[in-house]
Amino acid sequence: MRKSLAIISLVSTVIIIFSGFLIYANGRNVEWFGISISPGVFGGIVAGLIVYDVIAMKNAFTADKKIAASETVIMARTAEKNAIDGALAGCAIGVQVYLNGTPMTVVNNGQTISMTTFVKHNEISVHYTAGNISRSFEFEAVPGGNIHIYLKYVGAKMSIVNQ
Repeated sequence: MRKSLAIISLVSTVIIIFSGFLIYANGRNVEWFGISISPGVFGGIVAGLIVYDVIAMKNAFTADKKIAASETVIMARTAEKNAIDGALAGCAIGVQVYLNGTPMTVVNNGQTISMTTFVKHNEISVHYTAGNISRSFEFEAVPGGNIHIYLKYVGAKMSIVNQ
């Protein structure tokens, strides 16, 4: 959302610049609330808008990097915790679960786990240790929302419920 607003602001600034050039090129003056603005003042206003747009774009793109870095740390901590929990549960055949390529836990038959995602577009992958079979499912979720996974070994079916 921040990226879209920053891009819209930049496009608006470009439109203002070209409109001003056309107005001044035709020998007229830009007026704001009935006050005539000189080309120098107009240039200063446009320069301020450009600086604002550059800062807004930088902040919008930096925010995504910070969210991705936070997600990586949280996913690593969750994977470590889930790996310990999975090892303690102990089962003959387990299924390794990956969220967006990051190993999260080993799920045993009948076991339920919960994970949190911080991005809209996600992929869950499972790797069945028996038979070396892998399956992947793509889904959309509300960033920061939860997904619940239910595994059934009958027919190797997996259903995902978004919440």
